Amino acid sequence: MKLIEILKSMPTKEDGSVNQRFLIAILQKISIKTDSVPILFDLKVVEWSLDFISRVITVKQGAKQEQQLSNGVIFALDFDSALLANILHAKTTSVSLQLPASRESTIALINKLLGLIQKKNLPTSVLMHLLICLSYLNKDKFQELAESKQCMFSERVAAFVEEYSKKVVHDNENDEIDKRTVLDLCAHMFHPKDYSENDLSASLDCNDMRPDDKIREFENE
Repeated sequence: MKLIEILKSMPTKEDGSVNQRFLIAILQKISIKTDSVPILFDLKVVEWSLDFISRVITVKQGAKQEQQLSNGVIFALDFDSALLANILHAKTTSVSLQLPASRESTIALINKLLGLIQKKNLPTSVLMHLLICLSYLNKDKFQELAESKQCMFSERVAAFVEEYSKKVVHDNENDEIDKRTVLDLCAHMFHPKDYSENDLSASLDCNDMRPDDKIREFENE
């Protein structure tokens, strides 16, 4: 797919540019059609998506002075993480990730996502998309890998929730809403009976809280 070739060939100075945002947004909309997902998966869009998020966030965190993400970069990260979530949500992707030959790459994927949610300057919408991605890799069929010593999924998610719950909000109503929404999302997807202060899952029967509904909500904003 030519769009992906162009996107991958863009230099880092184009991060957040109009052209990059346009291409990522197109791919994200294409990924809503499930029959297009196997093509995106085979073209290594998952790997590119994760590398893009990691690169942009790491550059900003590594700057001599803390830098705010530009609106253009936030847009690109938002659509990129939604693209990632759409691909990981697809049944064909799940089947591919469960193949014995994919074991190491699936472990690497889980670890990459668990590492990214620890980044301090992730936009809230991007963090939510990454948590939703992790929820797809926390289902029964992935439990052996997720809870292995190589990933320690539950332990690391619990550590994230504990740390995030301590996040200081400086008299900003939107930030307070964002913080509560992230914690609610974690309670729904990973700990339906824990974190009672933030848990709205009383009406849920189990951990599977239809996270795709959340993705659709973000797409339509």
